[in-house]
Formats: sequence, C-alpha cells, structure tokens
Amino acid sequence: MWQIDGAHHQLADQSAYWSVELIDDHSRYCLAILVDTTLTGHLAWTATRTAVAAYGLPAALLSDNGRCFTGRLAGHTVTFERRVREAGIGFIHSSPYHPQTCGKVERLHRTQREWLARHDPPATLTQAQQLMNRFRAHYNHQRPHQALDGHTPADRYQPGIPLLLPTVDLEPADHTPPGALRRKTNPSGRFTYANHSFELGERFASITVGILRDHARLHVYYGSSLLETFLVGTNLPTPKR
Repeated sequence: MWQIDGAHHQLADQSAYWSVELIDDHSRYCLAILVDTTLTGHLAWTATRTAVAAYGLPAALLSDNGRCFTGRLAGHTVTFERRVREAGIGFIHSSPYHPQTCGKVERLHRTQREWLARHDPPATLTQAQQLMNRFRAHYNHQRPHQALDGHTPADRYQPGIPLLLPTVDLEPADHTPPGALRRKTNPSGRFTYANHSFELGERFASITVGILRDHARLHVYYGSSLLETFLVGTNLPTPKR
C-alpha cells in the first residue's frame, strides 16, 4: 500500500507552491515528489504515474479526503480517483478529521519542513523541484528512521515491475455535450478544426474530445468536462461533421 498527500510551501518571493508526495506504507520509502503552483488532481495523477513508472503498481492507495483526491464526501467521483481505480489500484481514504490514518506521509511532511528550513527557499518552481529531489534522496538513502530500527527506507523497500499508466482516463465516464463534433488529438495533444490546429498539451495526448462552436468561442470537452475554450473569431468556417 502507498500513501499520498500534498504539502504547502513558499518560494523566495513568498508566493505559494505545493508538493505531492507518495510513500510506501511498509518501508516509508518516498516514491515521488512533484511540485506545482496549486494542488490538483492532475498533479496527484502525474506523481502517481511517475511512481508507478519507476516502481510498479501498488495494491492499494491511501489518501485523506482532499477534493483533488476524492469527491466521496460531496457525493461524486473526481477524475483522480477514477484514474486510480481504472489502473486497478484499490483506493481507500481516512475518516474525516482523522489525519492519524495517513500518519506516515504526515510524518514525512514534518521531516520535509525541518529539512527545507535549513536551506534557502527556491526562487522558481524549477528550483523547488530540484530541492525536493535532493530532499527525497536524503530521506530515502541517508536519514536513519527510528521506526525502521535505524535503517533507511531504501534499505527496506523492494520495488515492483515498472508500468506506464495512461495520462488520462482510457474513456471518459460520461458523454460529450449534444451536438459536439469529435476529434482525436495527436501524441502532442493537438487537434484540427476548420483546417486550423489547436493545442491542448501532452496531458491530453491521443484522446477523443468533443468540440462545440459558440460564435467566436470554441469549447473543447472530454466527456462532459470542459477542458479549454479557444477564441476563434466569427470568420472561421464551421466544418461539416
């Protein structure tokens, strides 16, 4: 079983950034740390994919009830938990207001904060990622862990077989809006409409999207979820289906 959680930090100019961490529940090995300006399901999934690509698929994943991880307290399913379950990973959550369930990753955050306090704050997200990479190496390979009888997490962790997971859902959980045209994006996340090319980015590579024209705006959907809106003007012709 793995645990996943996010932590809030500050750059040198006091602006906020977030990190997502995954650890192995048994060995405390930190499998991945990724940073971004906000804590999102996309960041969580990217970190999960990074860990699985390096160490294999866990049997289960444990998280708190943060909205980037699960919508269960709001009565719906968020994209991250749908992707986790489609990958065949069991997904469980702590009880509300009971952070002790995720105590191992919370303890990592305490060690992380203490380590970061001994270093100059990063000026950019790139520097922040580099700093987190250094912390992860220290945490896994250099710092003895009391709960592991003085061993490091790297001494105890046994990786599985690496596996590459898809960047997005294999299929959307719901339908595109009525009347939408369907387009398949290329490996870089681009699609064409009326002989014009539009880019969604690599995170939306090789998927089928729905396209709806609204006067000067072009709305792009994945299932019923709005991915992007492009301003195309009123002179762009409307293609046939």
